[in-house]
Amino acid sequence: MLIAAYHILLHREPYQDLGHQYLDERRQENLVKRLSHRMRQLGDNVVLEPLSTA
Repeated sequence: MLIAAYHILLHREPYQDLGHQYLDERRQENLVKRLSHRMRQLGDNVVLEPLSTA
């Protein structure tokens, strides 16, 4: 919290909420690996394919 306040005061900019998915988007590759590994631990086979963008 203090780090956020420091940067707000330093740059004289209003606070901007990064959103609830900020960290997931930032570390998407690690998240995918961790969750697919967890699914395998639970006994499921995981095959991931990227969604096509239309």
